[in-house]
Amino acid sequence: MAALRPMPALAARRVDDALRYADVAGKLLADAPDEHLSEWLDAVAWLCWAESYIGRYGDALRHFDRAAAVARSTGQSYILTNLLAGRAKTLAAMGRLAEAAETAEESVEGARLLDSGQQIVFALTQVCLIDSWRGDDEAALRAGEEAVHRGVGKGETWEATARFARGQALVNAGRYAEGAEAVLDACNRFQRPRLDVGTLLQACETLAYADAARAADPEATARAAQWAALAVRLDDPRLPAYHGFAALTRAHALALHDPDAAAAAAEEAARLLNAGEQRLDAGRALLTAGLARLGTPGGRRRAREHLRAAAEIFDSCGARALKARTERELRRLGVRVGGGASATAGGEGARFGLSPREMEVALLVAEGLTNQQIAERLFLSVRTVETHLSRIFAKLGVSSRVGVATALKR
Repeated sequence: MAALRPMPALAARRVDDALRYADVAGKLLADAPDEHLSEWLDAVAWLCWAESYIGRYGDALRHFDRAAAVARSTGQSYILTNLLAGRAKTLAAMGRLAEAAETAEESVEGARLLDSGQQIVFALTQVCLIDSWRGDDEAALRAGEEAVHRGVGKGETWEATARFARGQALVNAGRYAEGAEAVLDACNRFQRPRLDVGTLLQACETLAYADAARAADPEATARAAQWAALAVRLDDPRLPAYHGFAALTRAHALALHDPDAAAAAAEEAARLLNAGEQRLDAGRALLTAGLARLGTPGGRRRAREHLRAAAEIFDSCGARALKARTERELRRLGVRVGGGASATAGGEGARFGLSPREMEVALLVAEGLTNQQIAERLFLSVRTVETHLSRIFAKLGVSSRVGVATALKR
């Protein structure tokens, strides 16, 4: 019962109650042994999702991980698929896109095996957003289109969230007018919307960004100011993880006529988003601040600083398109840019031509772990581990697990 209470309170905008209920449930969960949780994973899943919507990403991820491990060990595949979708959402919010993508992929696999329309939409929504931020517009829109056109869940929050994800992907792909219309539709034009407050604030920021990108439209400035004002009204001081989106929405609106104020708002957004564990969005705020500083007297030095910091964040998050855009701006400023952190992100893995995740799998293989043990350690499906292993064999030029261990010692 404690695990079930936060979500309906949050949906009813009883935020103080939701936060208090989440605290109580978290303490009870910490004290409960796994065998007790296994009987109530459906209730625990509600708590995990509620914590993610509240913006308590660290708590949510820890609880998703534990619940997923219990679900695997007890064969509760339906709950596992749901938990993995929520885990992917949480990882994406934290900017851990590579892990989020693998988790979402496994969630889709499980949902398709179950032939659950609801769970497929849950999983595809996360795939859409994750692929979009990674810079794969085609894959993101393909997932978004399928999630929306599944035609299930009409009038439900998760169906509206799928439509928002598709709209976000359209905007990220540069289809601003179409994407803005899709986001507005997902929010029911902010008339009794079914989305949570955090997503509504993100929608305001997306709409303001789309308008800032369409500066030639004579009505863009007024619309962007409208979204900034709405974000202020929606912002809830009890949900600090989302404060940065209100500031970033304001930055987009100000960028059209007051670059100095826009830069200050974006810098504040970066600080708030970083404090809220939303690293990727903090990077986007720094990018916005850097571009705004270019339009201010003597602002080139600070612009370079912001853009360098943004590029490093995008590189560590795996946001390829955003990194490429930021590096283009740095080159225009005469800054030499290289491979960045991604060249060494995998540590020793880069030396062998392995991705960071492939290197993790290879090291565990070298330790003698079975595919099942590796799957449990990394919260992957056995099938996903097998896929990684086949790629590792090919890249290392070996045909056995012993060969992997030998190659890593060379």
